[in-house]
Amino acid sequence: MKYRLNLHYTTLAALFDTDIRIIKSIVEKWTKHLYTNFRQINFWDLKTCKHGQYTIVLDCTEFRIERSGDPLIQQATYSSYYGTNTFKVLIGGTENGEIAFVSDVYGGSITDRKISHISGILDLLKEADYVLANRGFDISDLLEEKHVHLNIPPFKKGAQLTEEEIFKTRAIANRRIIIENLIGAGKKNKILSDRIPRHLWHITNEIVYNCMMFINFKPSIVHDTLITGSKQ
Repeated sequence: MKYRLNLHYTTLAALFDTDIRIIKSIVEKWTKHLYTNFRQINFWDLKTCKHGQYTIVLDCTEFRIERSGDPLIQQATYSSYYGTNTFKVLIGGTENGEIAFVSDVYGGSITDRKISHISGILDLLKEADYVLANRGFDISDLLEEKHVHLNIPPFKKGAQLTEEEIFKTRAIANRRIIIENLIGAGKKNKILSDRIPRHLWHITNEIVYNCMMFINFKPSIVHDTLITGSKQ
């Protein structure tokens, strides 16, 4: 109920006729317990999409947070994209609609490149893997060092795309819908869609990871027939 509806501790205490401190303790205990058990599962190696075009589809997402009174924290968590303070996370999904990677949470000011560099995702990628990302992921040089292919939408400012580039853009967009839907499914938990209060910051890493990994235990959001095509 805390994850799905984000009911206040006071409300939960009244519903279950118990003390607020007990409710808080239960939420924190089970959040950490779930996280510990989920971390023991190697979701990366359990990916079932072995023959899809892409090894992983990457995207970052942000969660609004309560504003801190500390100017340094305000600066570190301020998202220029959303115009508010956020936590930012890197998510990796498969073409089958599975969550294979969830980074730790970082301040909203971090760039996609920086979060890709420090999150550990690069250590999981192997030679000849294919990564799909949006234009904001300026990580081609980081992937080239590992001989990993990066596919991002073509972009020509003030110029028309060629027919081949249009086809490539559409193919990428179709697959990016998958990761967007996965992130959207995670955010259906109001604990993430509501502004995250400071008293939950110490377990936000665990909450985000749990909410995203719950998706792997639900029916796939992807149709039975996978999108087909060749690597661009």
